[in-house]
Amino acid sequence: MVELTFRWLPAACGGLGPALLPPAHIAILYYFWQSYSRYVDRRFCSCSCWDTVFKGTYESGIASYKHLYFNATPNTLKIWILTVVAIISLYECTKYLTKLLMKRSVRCSMFILFISSIFSHYYAWWAYVNYYNDDFYSQWNHQLFFTV
Repeated sequence: MVELTFRWLPAACGGLGPALLPPAHIAILYYFWQSYSRYVDRRFCSCSCWDTVFKGTYESGIASYKHLYFNATPNTLKIWILTVVAIISLYECTKYLTKLLMKRSVRCSMFILFISSIFSHYYAWWAYVNYYNDDFYSQWNHQLFFTV
């Protein structure tokens, strides 16, 4: 009985690490880097340097090139949660499909449909990351409509 009651525990513990480690890392970096930031009033800022910890130094010319930079704001937590959910979903789908392939009970049409939808889901994830990162919420519902 105890074994059935706690079947969810390994999955919960496995999901907590990826979900909590990066936000803690960002909080630690913010704590040490905040002394190097400049004050920016977000209401009147015409550039994208509103948090000044990560983007501010990038746009002031003292940081090197970055492929992706992000703000140290609550939106970063939303981005990370979205990313963890996407990665875990892809992992679980792949695990399930692998089991079906090994049993030879997968429907080819559904497998092809799954494979063909991977890029569109990746594109949607990337769009959501950028919308959250740049506070560009006017496109959120539009993207959600075409994602679902």
